[in-house]
Amino acid sequence: MSDNEMLPTWSRTFEVGLERIDCEHKMILSALTDFLITVENDLGQRLAIRVLRVLYNYTKSHFENEEQIMRDIEYELLDEHHWWHGEFLERLEGVRDRFQSGENVCESLIGLFRNFLHQHILVDDAKIGEFARGLPLAISAFGRLPCPSEDGPGHPGRADIDR
Repeated sequence: MSDNEMLPTWSRTFEVGLERIDCEHKMILSALTDFLITVENDLGQRLAIRVLRVLYNYTKSHFENEEQIMRDIEYELLDEHHWWHGEFLERLEGVRDRFQSGENVCESLIGLFRNFLHQHILVDDAKIGEFARGLPLAISAFGRLPCPSEDGPGHPGRADIDR
C-alpha cells in the first residue's frame, strides 16, 4: 500500500462551520499530500524539504489565524487550544528534523495528521464553530473571512517552494 492510500482525506464531516478555518484545514491536507507525492515519486530530497517547509509554515500560520479568531470572539478555551497547537508544532518539527537527517517519516506524518483530523478538528475545533454559531453574526463573522487561494499571495510558505 502506498503512502497516498493511507492518507487522511477531507470530508464535510470535518467542517467546523467557519469558512476560513475549514478552508485552511483543507489546504493543510493538500500540503501534506504534496509532500507525500514528492517523496513517493522520488522527486528529490531538496524539493521534499521545501514542500515539508510549506506544510510546516502553513500549519503554523493556520494556528495563528485560528487563535486570532478565538481571541476576536473571546473563546473561553483559547489557552488550552494554544497549548495543543504548540505541542503539535513541536511534533511536526521533530518529524521535519528526522526527515532532514534521512529518515522516512511518511507514516509518522500521516499518523500525526490523522490525529489532527480526528481529535483536534472533530472535537476541539468543532467547539469553536459551536461557540461562534451562538454569537451575533457581526462577532462570529471573524471566522467567515475568505481563505487565501493556494496560488495567491496570502498563501503562507508558498514562496518557500519556489526557492
